[in-house]
Amino acid sequence: MRFDGSVLLEMLFAYDDEGQILYVNKQAVHELGYQDLADMGGILIGDIFVGESEGGEDLCRLAGEKEISGLVAYRKNRTCFPVYVLALPAAGEKGENLILALNMLAHANLEKEILALRVEAEEVGKNRNEFISNMTHELRTPINGIRGHVSAMLRSSTSADDRKTYAIIQKCCEDMSYIIDNILDFSKLEAGKFELSDAVFDLYELLNHIVAANLAVINEKGLRIILNIADNVPREVCGDEVRLRQILNNLVSNAIKFTDIGHVGIDVNRQGQSGNETELFFVVRDTGIGIPPEQMDKLFKSYSQVDGSSTRKYGGTGLGLMISKELIGLMGGNIHVESTPGRGSSFSFDIHMKRADQAAAQVVREEEDAPPIINVAHSDLYENILQNWTFEQFREVDPIFQFATPENISEVEKRCRILILAIELEAWEKAETNIETLKKLVKDGPEDLKKLLFRLGMAARREEGDKSRKTYQAMMARLEEEGYGRPRQP
Repeated sequence: MRFDGSVLLEMLFAYDDEGQILYVNKQAVHELGYQDLADMGGILIGDIFVGESEGGEDLCRLAGEKEISGLVAYRKNRTCFPVYVLALPAAGEKGENLILALNMLAHANLEKEILALRVEAEEVGKNRNEFISNMTHELRTPINGIRGHVSAMLRSSTSADDRKTYAIIQKCCEDMSYIIDNILDFSKLEAGKFELSDAVFDLYELLNHIVAANLAVINEKGLRIILNIADNVPREVCGDEVRLRQILNNLVSNAIKFTDIGHVGIDVNRQGQSGNETELFFVVRDTGIGIPPEQMDKLFKSYSQVDGSSTRKYGGTGLGLMISKELIGLMGGNIHVESTPGRGSSFSFDIHMKRADQAAAQVVREEEDAPPIINVAHSDLYENILQNWTFEQFREVDPIFQFATPENISEVEKRCRILILAIELEAWEKAETNIETLKKLVKDGPEDLKKLLFRLGMAARREEGDKSRKTYQAMMARLEEEGYGRPRQP
């Protein structure tokens, strides 16, 4: 039998029934002061391990596994140290016996060092958390000051250019506040000092607020937002409204950020009910750039995005998803992700909320000032999507990507209007972006149309204005043959 004990902290010995040592690991020769097994010069196991009541030849006559205390191990220079021994007789075809021995003095010193390091780490963590808390507070003060003054200037300014500049400054302040809040939340979570609150709130109103808060960006990017609430979802629940809003806002804003065409959807369903608890299931899905499989493990790690180009192009600290995962865990749930690169992602999570009222309303309240929400799925279809459909199947039914559907025609025409304007203004980066979007929209279209788009992309990349215009006209003529209307020329 052969043993590789090079990674053990314990000393490992193999010996025969006569006490002759057959094998020692590196830790054993190091602890005892020998060079190797040959340097031991025929020393018996009983010459190394000695005790008042057990030791020596007794180790060769043990009848089974046994823990032995009160022994000392002698080094080559005849100094000794106390050991804890685990004897394993007759292990192997040749009747070899094994001994695992731990240097109790070294073990005690190691425990002291570990304890000292733990105390030091806790002190460092405490100081760091206090530093982060103080710094975030100090940063908030000037940011709030800037925001207040900019808001006042926005109200009083009559210049369109000035108002545009003030709006940019205000948006930068909001972005900085969001980053500061994430850092503070991360610090609290890491320190185990994060506590959730319990209060009754209107879940439907929260969802409407999520949609309304993101509607401006949705409209700016030309996307659709879809909200599906199953009929079995209670209107009023009891839990931490602020943190649930934070989770959903983070997932929805990420979905919008990484989606240039199509839609972002929010689905809510009730999974079950037990006693005073209700289990809610949320899905936030998009038709965006997707996530490569090899990058999935980075999603929920601190300060991490799927790659460096995402950080450069889309920004962010990488803390949002990690904080969302921790908050969901505190609410008794888990988060999962499905994604196909280039076709979109779906983040789903479940949480446990307390029931607020047995007679809670089950119908969405219709308000005159409610934000425009697109609810395209009947509750029966919604149940079918959640329970029986895969994410990829759901992605396939989106009519915006099905060539020549009314939704596809409308989106293609809109993108073409933007494209020709970008060509005329020689905004080539904008033109390339819209060409890439059009390629996705006509992916299932005729091959000659896709070739025209490829040629148009090459011309735009080379900033060839005349060639781009000619190729654009040829593409539009081909689209008319397929039933698409000719967009208005600038």
